[in-house]
Amino acid sequence: MKLGWYGREKQPSVMSFESIINLVNNPLISIAPICHKWKKPPCGFVKVSFGTVFAPNKTSYGMVARDEDGFVVQGGGGFKEQTLTVEWAEIYALEESLKLARTLNISKALFETDYSSLANRVKKRNLDITIMGTRIKEIHKTMENFESISICWTNRKCNKVANFICKDTINKSCIWTFAMNYPDYIHALVINDSIN
Repeated sequence: MKLGWYGREKQPSVMSFESIINLVNNPLISIAPICHKWKKPPCGFVKVSFGTVFAPNKTSYGMVARDEDGFVVQGGGGFKEQTLTVEWAEIYALEESLKLARTLNISKALFETDYSSLANRVKKRNLDITIMGTRIKEIHKTMENFESISICWTNRKCNKVANFICKDTINKSCIWTFAMNYPDYIHALVINDSIN
């Protein structure tokens, strides 16, 4: 048995040096646990999860809209025969998700992306003077037609269905939408999200 300074058994250090010397200030990186589970939207809202995937000379998007009980309202995806930057691809996916929500006459919506930069750009759009910022301001004007709307970030593990749709559309080079009747392999992912 190895003994430490005070005769106690020596334990491996749990705290890092940075956390010892920085007891006064809050940590720069949150140590709060990250949710790895899809969450249902509030009552009366529809949550539209969306994402993008890249392949050589192709960019795809996928989205799925679910109601307050976790049931799929509609979803789909598509691809472009060009390589976009991550930022432009996510903006394109957001636009397609907004079109889906307007088609369904959704008045209260939460849009969820696993790309934090997009969520931050939308929130800080008034400070963004770039070309991308201008495009986001244009998109925001269409968002004003909703009764209530927000765009938020989620962990990639909570966006499995949208990401799977992205991969599926890019692999098959197809554009498709679905409503209540959707493939069993997507149904299995939706059920897994709801119970885990």
